[in-house]
Amino acid sequence: QKDQKDQKDQKDQKDQKDQKDQKDQKDQKDQKDQKDQKDQKDQKDQQKKEQQAPKDQISKADAERILEALKKQEQDVKKKLQKQVPVRVKTDRDW
Repeated sequence: QKDQKDQKDQKDQKDQKDQKDQKDQKDQKDQKDQKDQKDQKDQKDQQKKEQQAPKDQISKADAERILEALKKQEQDVKKKLQKQVPVRVKTDRDW
């Protein structure tokens, strides 16, 4: 009977150890899965940022074109103002 009890105890210990090992493996796998998901999310966020950055900025050529257009428009306005003949305002004398 003592041998049977010892065998049963050894078997129980082995089962407990196996269960603990399985639990540890599962925990490690879960942690790895969570890390992988976080890494994938971080990578997607980084890609989104990289895609959005060019949309928010204009190219150097576009900026120069816009500046040239504004410069030309400003010159046109200055010419129009110079061409206008100044209007004399008649003042009434109060004395």
